[in-house]
Amino acid sequence: MYVKVYSYHVDPDRAAEYLKIQQKAEKIYSEYTEKTAIHLNSKQDPTKWMEVHQYVNKETYLQTMEKVNARPEIIELYTDFQGVLINGGQVTEEDYIEVELYNCCD
Repeated sequence: MYVKVYSYHVDPDRAAEYLKIQQKAEKIYSEYTEKTAIHLNSKQDPTKWMEVHQYVNKETYLQTMEKVNARPEIIELYTDFQGVLINGGQVTEEDYIEVELYNCCD
């Protein structure tokens, strides 16, 4: 499993708008791949959000991103997304691989 983790801060007054943007973006992604996406909102800091996306592998992720980024509406959604962010709109992005505990240590 190839995993992308994004974190950023959303204006709490615009959280509903943020969720609508994410819903629309996920609909576009679903046209090109099956992936799992989890959206997390911090209990300690209501402005902090994280997204965790799981793809079958890195190649699937790269192919999906190429197709998604070619869609004009995704550019518009990203602009809308940047509009709901605070703290200078900084987004951190990290890559992970899933480690299976049941097969790790035999």
